[in-house]
Amino acid sequence: NFNGGDGTENYRTSDEANGSATTCPGAPTGLYANPTNDTSFVANWSAAGGATNYFIDVSTNSTFGGGGGGAKSTLSAGDIVIIGAGADSEYFSFVPLVGLESGTTITFTDSGWLSTGSFRGGEGAVMYTAPSEISAGTMITYAGSMTGVWSDADDDNVGNNGFSMSADGDQALAFQGSSSSPTFIFAAQWNSTEWQATATTATDSGLPAGLTNGATAIAFGSGSGSGD
Repeated sequence: NFNGGDGTENYRTSDEANGSATTCPGAPTGLYANPTNDTSFVANWSAAGGATNYFIDVSTNSTFGGGGGGAKSTLSAGDIVIIGAGADSEYFSFVPLVGLESGTTITFTDSGWLSTGSFRGGEGAVMYTAPSEISAGTMITYAGSMTGVWSDADDDNVGNNGFSMSADGDQALAFQGSSSSPTFIFAAQWNSTEWQATATTATDSGLPAGLTNGATAIAFGSGSGSGD
């Protein structure tokens, strides 16, 4: 037995525990998925007696591999977070907050964002490709070389000068889709504690479209002025 600090007995292990049996709810019946369009469906079932919650696992294949359990390839703002960057050593790290399907691609550029809705250009980009299904919470690091899961993503929109972060201040903007019509998913800037109205130099940037500073974007320079 185990006694509390005042000497009273809290529980005893020498005798069998007594109590009532718990009956688990049965599986729901009448399962049916009614498709509404190419990307969504409405699930229906008959309630199971005693059940208080239901969970649905969705996959793109019947074996529930390569995408089951919530992994996806099309990401939304905030589905990843950039957690660190070192301009002098040309590295940055990010963590997906959702599972990534094998083959998922994410592009990162140091080209600033203009208030007119396009990249300033003159910089470069790198692309990450998930080699297998990646679990949420996995730290992934770019270490300055195009090897393994990293490839060059320079083009006429972001620039063809290569991805190279400046120690004087820079940014890493993460997006999916084409650079001419990007869907931003996270952005980090260490040029200032505030995003600029627009990109005027190689080391500053406007807040990318669709992102919110402090939630899906972060500016962590040493001061509020551009280049601080």
